[in-house]
Amino acid sequence: VGASPSSCSETYRGKDPFSELETQALRDAVEVIKDTCKFYLTLHSFGNYLLYPWGWTSDLPDTWRDMDEISQVGAEAIRNATGTRYTIGSSTNVLYAAAGGSDDYMFGVFDVPISITMELPGGGSSGFDLPAKLIDKTVKETATGIFAMIDAVAKKYKN
Repeated sequence: VGASPSSCSETYRGKDPFSELETQALRDAVEVIKDTCKFYLTLHSFGNYLLYPWGWTSDLPDTWRDMDEISQVGAEAIRNATGTRYTIGSSTNVLYAAAGGSDDYMFGVFDVPISITMELPGGGSSGFDLPAKLIDKTVKETATGIFAMIDAVAKKYKN
């Protein structure tokens, strides 16, 4: 759902699972730390969203509230620092169906309890191409949210 078999599509799923070297490298790296990894965050663009599983169904995992809690912390930190607002929820429920996302994989296969996709601000009428004058602001506000989420996860999973 939400992935295309057409290699010309923006939502091309690849010819096979892990057909790309980048996805193989990510899978293999997390395989090594999966038993201790508590937080997975992937950055994407664009749209000011903090998304968590599932991307292929509107059903929510049993522990969605944990991911929502951490997402709320990140969104609040960004909002307090810059006024930028983020929408929070599962991608299927607040954006669109997007099967095959790494957040779903890390949560569903590797049992990483907090698995989030952060959709960064876009370039307005420029779409994905953020104007150079907005890069510094976007990096700073994104870092604010990320650091707040890291702190919240560290507190939640002290042991």
